[in-house]
Amino acid sequence: MMRDSVFGWEVDHVFPVVMGGDDFERNLRAMQWKNNVSKGDDYPEYMSAIQSEGNKNIEKEASYTVNDSLQQELREYYNK
Repeated sequence: MMRDSVFGWEVDHVFPVVMGGDDFERNLRAMQWKNNVSKGDDYPEYMSAIQSEGNKNIEKEASYTVNDSLQQELREYYNK
């Protein structure tokens, strides 16, 4: 983890581990660390804390939803 930098990235589990997710390659993605903290264990909708504006990171909340095709793939993989 690189939480001492605004540019730090972490590996996010799209379908959270607490819900039964694991290290299945399609369930992993790079995410800016503040967004990963903000997302927490929320799925499929979550809030982000950082957005990009040009080539800068700015603190600005936004709501996101995991895209339908990935949700379907994860549902099939995890039998949910």
